[in-house]
Amino acid sequence: MSGSAKLDGAAPPELALRLARRRVLVVGDLILDRYVRGDVPRISPEAPVPVVHVQGEEERPGGAANVAANVASLAGKALLVGVCGNDAAGKRLKECVTAAGVAASGIRVDRSRPTIEKTRIMARHQQMLRVDREQAHAIDGVLEQRVIGQLRALRGKVDAVILSDYAKGLLSPGVIAAACSLGAEVLVDPKGRDFAKYRGAHGITPNAAEAEAATGCDTATLEGCRAAANQLLRDVGLRWVVITRGARGIYWRTADGQEGDAPTRARSVFDVTGAGDTVIAVLALARAAKLDLGAAVDLANAAAGLVVERLGAASVTPAELANALAHGFSTATKVMTRAAAAVVSRQLAAQGRRVVLTNGCFDLLHAGHVQSLEFARSQGDALFVAVNDDASVRRAKGFCRPVQPLDARLRVLAALACVDAVFGFDDDTPERVVPELSPSVLVKGEDWRDKGVVGRNWVESHGGRVVLAPIVGGHSTSQIIERIRASAGRRR
Repeated sequence: MSGSAKLDGAAPPELALRLARRRVLVVGDLILDRYVRGDVPRISPEAPVPVVHVQGEEERPGGAANVAANVASLAGKALLVGVCGNDAAGKRLKECVTAAGVAASGIRVDRSRPTIEKTRIMARHQQMLRVDREQAHAIDGVLEQRVIGQLRALRGKVDAVILSDYAKGLLSPGVIAAACSLGAEVLVDPKGRDFAKYRGAHGITPNAAEAEAATGCDTATLEGCRAAANQLLRDVGLRWVVITRGARGIYWRTADGQEGDAPTRARSVFDVTGAGDTVIAVLALARAAKLDLGAAVDLANAAAGLVVERLGAASVTPAELANALAHGFSTATKVMTRAAAAVVSRQLAAQGRRVVLTNGCFDLLHAGHVQSLEFARSQGDALFVAVNDDASVRRAKGFCRPVQPLDARLRVLAALACVDAVFGFDDDTPERVVPELSPSVLVKGEDWRDKGVVGRNWVESHGGRVVLAPIVGGHSTSQIIERIRASAGRRR
């Protein structure tokens, strides 16, 4: 059994380019995911239930729409076919899909049902409640024929097809058959116990629990995964099976007996949400690029490792995937633009995560910095560090500073386990950064007690808090520079 396939001898950047612009059709159930976040300051006097004080909401494409968004983030050409209701939620879903870089023209309106919505009520880092709005049933005959007509019009025009099944009714036998007749490899993200309904597809990607439910094999072991894969290959008439196993990695097997077990690449898991969507998106792009299954699984495994180590609902770009393949584990993905950091921060807040923000120059990283950053991380669920750019450091410290340019300072900070995201900013103070990220906690050193913490009023007026970190005496960049100069003088 092979643990990792050779990626056709191609260099990582070349592989990333081979994934780009592949046309992947995603067919499946569309969902509008909504996150309502807040705090729980008290228990209701009316009943023994928590009172959630709402602080924000966010909407995202869910279900098959999220799979299409993953294809688009990898520079693929995502085509999406699905249905939504004739309602406000359907309009918002289309807007979310478009914002993710996917055309919404393939979404049809089903007037017989509302748009499927999943609303998660989040308090701090916990999901308090999920409210589902749906009327899942098979699409009517007229709408089914319209969808089948859409699919037939794409024959010969796509490089791969993904069937994303959430058991909401779109993937009827007729729709599945039409998708399997387009002349491209068909990959299935399955639902339920009866996988025979996907006959005609080429590959399937159940997680371990789904594979076990469909076959009765114990997928906690490699032997069980092999037995489950063999049963699915035989009973469904597939060419290959990929079983995602969470922290255990990914097992794959082909009809001609090739197999592999790719160990997980994630070093620290932050959020596994959406990892399965990333896996099938990368698999489809890689297979469309004519990579063998082992190589495709390696790519998908690397991408999933990046996603689960990131904050919130993350996506992977070809450049980031190339870097992960070239260098293995890398903390460079923590380095973000200011705009991207703001988006991720608000995504985390929508999930009820407590975002901590701190800022500084961090010119020559020393033990005092590390202790302060570790203290800041202990105050919440994710630590974002805003770093002054070179020009603003010169304005504050003089023309001889910084010693290290911004890119170097960001990269060193990203290597710290306590730091979840780091970005540069060009203002003298974080006055504008604070509202952009909307942190739950703002941390500064105790030496700012009498100076006034910039951003305090904004954070506290929005339900957050300001915390002063203890200062470690005897550690500063200026002192380090003076010691270096003194040492150099003695050597002369």
